[in-house]
Amino acid sequence: METNMKKALATAFGVAAFSIAVGGISIAQQPKTVELSIDNEQLNIETSAKTIEQLLSDIGYEFKEGSKMNFELDSKIESDMNIEIDTEKTIAFSKGGRELNVTTFASTVGELLAEENVTLTDDDIVNPSVDTLINDSDQVSVDFYTFEKYSKDEKIEFEKEEEYSFDLAYGDTKVEQEGKDGSKVLNFKKTIKNGVQISDEKVNEEVKVKPVTEITLIGTKKVVNETIENETITRTNDSMYKDETNVIQSGNEGNIEKIYEVKGEESKLISEKVTQEATTRIVEKGTKSRPAVARTSSSSNLYSLRDLQFHGVINWGGFRYTYYSQQVLPGGGLRIPGRHVNAGGFVADGDGYIVLANDRPKGTVLPTPFGYMGKVYDRGTYGNHLDVYTR
Repeated sequence: METNMKKALATAFGVAAFSIAVGGISIAQQPKTVELSIDNEQLNIETSAKTIEQLLSDIGYEFKEGSKMNFELDSKIESDMNIEIDTEKTIAFSKGGRELNVTTFASTVGELLAEENVTLTDDDIVNPSVDTLINDSDQVSVDFYTFEKYSKDEKIEFEKEEEYSFDLAYGDTKVEQEGKDGSKVLNFKKTIKNGVQISDEKVNEEVKVKPVTEITLIGTKKVVNETIENETITRTNDSMYKDETNVIQSGNEGNIEKIYEVKGEESKLISEKVTQEATTRIVEKGTKSRPAVARTSSSSNLYSLRDLQFHGVINWGGFRYTYYSQQVLPGGGLRIPGRHVNAGGFVADGDGYIVLANDRPKGTVLPTPFGYMGKVYDRGTYGNHLDVYTR
């Protein structure tokens, strides 16, 4: 189109005014100025052509059959005439993804869309733009866009934190603040091009309820009690037999309380104090030799502890002997110096006398059939009935 228009200008200005001979006198034909629009391309032409057909021929433009013009071809040229020619064009038209070949007399993309009954929204995309002039074999596309918005609710899980606390014992935990989930709204937008979804993306998100962090306290206070060993002092006592001991003062171990602050692998001593002082243990040990065991004068017809336990009663020398065991009747209140269990299994004093119970005066010495002399230390029997104190 640009080449033809340039040619038309060259031709129009190259056409010389011609003369008409009238009665032997030459009269010059004055050129006329016309405005020629071909598919909205404007040309101002000075021409001496008498008709539109001659003008188009002069500029080398071939009027195509089927084209539209606002005058007939044989119309006479008049000054300031406005001639408009629209040619039929074949356009490759993509309409919402559908490929079409359309014929049109439209001059612009906008006119073409109007012919095709296309109504655009602000979201639709036209290429080229609606005010673009179109020529034969041009390509025009229009894509229709719609958008769908939607939302989703989503939970925000609460976080957990731990804090050290010296107010709690080491190893203990305490939930200082309960955790609570929050919530948020996710806003999405779907993009639909020519009826087909091409994207679905999150636009933004809004927090509706903020989550509350769970805080757990971890105890760091560790109390350690350490023993203070007490000292033992041994003293001699010549009034006690060698195999006898007497605890004068039992003594006690002491205690040191140490307080640490423990954080993970780190341990730090905070304080220490003596909560109980150690006291000395004092023990007396005898040095006196024990005398020979007092035995009965006759060793005949003697009985063992086993015989006594088997029979329950031993009648001997005019006495009736029974027994009671310190395992059943401890006899803790008896004052028996040098108290011990002798080799025969009888409870004896430091002089070797086995312990008897009878109504005779305490300290009375009596013979027994068990190989040992006995001494009255307890009550519970009378007359010739004697109780023997056994292990």
